[in-house]
Parts: sequence; structure tokens; C-alpha cells
Amino acid sequence: MHFFRYDNPIGQLLTKFCNIIFLTMLWYIFCLPVVTIGTATAAFYYTVQKNIKNDRGYVLSDYWSSFKENFKQGTIITVLLLAAEFVFLSDYAILKNFQTAGYRFGNAYVAIVIIMVVLFIYALWNCIYISRFSNTLKNVMKNSFILMFRHLGCTLYIAFMIVFAYFASVTIPVTAFIMPAVAAWLISFPVENVFRRYLPKEEDESPADPDHWVVPETDTGTAEEDVKQETEQ
Repeated sequence: MHFFRYDNPIGQLLTKFCNIIFLTMLWYIFCLPVVTIGTATAAFYYTVQKNIKNDRGYVLSDYWSSFKENFKQGTIITVLLLAAEFVFLSDYAILKNFQTAGYRFGNAYVAIVIIMVVLFIYALWNCIYISRFSNTLKNVMKNSFILMFRHLGCTLYIAFMIVFAYFASVTIPVTAFIMPAVAAWLISFPVENVFRRYLPKEEDESPADPDHWVVPETDTGTAEEDVKQETEQ
């Protein structure tokens, strides 16, 4: 029956739906060691961008390829930012206790919460950045910081989508198998537009490879940054 053919629109939709579930499960599994959360998230965004959004490649091979390529930087970034979050979490607990005891300066715990949220969004920018660009660790963290504040609207949109996906997953648990990928897919639209702002016009209009971009030094104020080239299957 034509209904079950792969090239049937319904068949393609079902395939994409299954890929979303499979990719989300991969992300959950690869996040389990904790220190690999950043690497797993970078590979997750990379695969959503390539396979789910643009229908190129294969979920498992693309995810694993990106995970291996970003493992070192992703792990270092995760450890550094988790350590920072732990320090601020300790400060939060201390200040909250003082606030409960009636000390006014304990109200500073609100500032700590804001810093922790900003740090979390900064971590996401790092993950997205390493999934698409090759650079030194120093420049990755510096450029992610610049992009986070230079494109504040995009940053707020990312925060909104993360909150939306979280509450959707908590409210309707079964959606936890699809919401992370859906959120990453929706986030990719403004994020990729941000990245395109730093491309030479001729490369943006007719790139030889849509996943191999070069960002000129004059546009970013940094050293050369080469977007990672995907191996087409």
C-alpha cells in the first residue's frame, strides 16, 4: 500500500517522529555521566539542525560523530560551569538561611538566582557554539558570552523555549520524549540567523556546503572561526 511507503508524506512524518524520540533518548543517555551534559547537548543540537530540520544524514552516526568531536571542549566547559553553579548554589543556600532568620542582606539570594539562570543560558550558548564552530576553548567561551548579550532577544527566546519545554514535559510526562528536540528545532531558527550575520555575503547566499561556514575576523572581533563541515551520507 502506498500509505506505508517511505516517500509517502505520512511515512516521512512518522519517520521524523521516530527520529525525534530516538534522538531525545540518546541525549538523555549521554547526559547520565553528568560531566558529558555539555557534549551531549552540543551533539543533540547538531543532529537536530542537520537531520531533523534539514533532512540530511543519519541520527545515530551524526550524533556520535559530533559527540566525539566535541568531547574534550564540551567536558571542560561542563566541568567549569557546573563548578561555578555549585559555588553559587552554596551561596544561595547560605543567603537563604540568613533571609529566613530575618537578616536583610539575606535577600541577596535573589541576585544569586539571577546569576545562576544567566550562567545556565550561557552554558547553552557554549553548547550551541561548539556544535557549529571550531575554535579554541578560550574563544568559544568568549564568543558565546558576546553572542549571549549582543543578541539578547535570541537569548531570551532560548530561555523561553527551555522553560516551555520543561513545563510541558512536567505537565504531560509523555512529551518529555519529544519536547527537547522540538525546543532545539525551534531555537535553531533564530540562532542560525544570528550565525548567518557573521558570514560573508557571497557565502551566505550560495554556500558550497550549507554546514561549512567561515566567519571573518572583522565581523566577530576574534580569530578565524570555521563552522564544522558535516560529512554527507
